Amino acid sequence: MRQSRLRLYIFCTWVAFWVASTVLVGLAPVCRSDQAVGRDQVVPVVMAVAGIWLPALSALASFWFPEKERARASRSRVPIDRSVGALTITAVYLLFVLFMLLNAVYWINYRELTAGAICPPPGSSLEEQVAAVVKVCLLVSPVALAPINWLTGRPND
Repeated sequence: MRQSRLRLYIFCTWVAFWVASTVLVGLAPVCRSDQAVGRDQVVPVVMAVAGIWLPALSALASFWFPEKERARASRSRVPIDRSVGALTITAVYLLFVLFMLLNAVYWINYRELTAGAICPPPGSSLEEQVAAVVKVCLLVSPVALAPINWLTGRPND
């Protein structure tokens, strides 16, 4: 596979997951029957989650898509094992992020966490759960971005 094509696959996968996560957060007030996620919480959650996607996407776009770099990458072939490895690491990370986000937005019962509590326990709000998800995902992100290093380097690196 050409390096330019692999880069495009990885970039488009990141964009697709960014769009999917944004749409899923936006639909939460409508989809949750317990109404534990309000419309007023959507924008802050989307902004927090964007902290996972935007730094990686901006770095990928700035390093990979200048015309001179695309021309060089179109001449470079990536061995199949590296291609599969890069796509697998990327997919596993993005699915992990999506699972963690779905858990925080859809599957945690926030009303149950705070029922009967005079002072809500830490981590019992959507915003706190999403902040924790973002921290964990950013902590794991260097593993997911490992293929980016050699896909950004020279063909023989």
